[in-house]
Amino acid sequence: MRPGYLQIALGHPTFGQPLVLRLAFGSEVPEIAPEDLLEHFPLVRLDSSVENEIADRVERTTILRSDADEIEALA
Repeated sequence: MRPGYLQIALGHPTFGQPLVLRLAFGSEVPEIAPEDLLEHFPLVRLDSSVENEIADRVERTTILRSDADEIEALA
């Protein structure tokens, strides 16, 4: 699975983030055990063409944000 698709799934405000946050433990630096994520996070899989389109857009957005940060730092 491509990182962009996983990023959208994990960050979804209703179906991602709340489910992920409830798995976090630790008082100073919260962490999530990978096996808990695998077992308790119901990742919806779509047709690969749809997942790839989502991933393309998310990954492109990440690049554009990074570029914008660099330009802003130079200003």
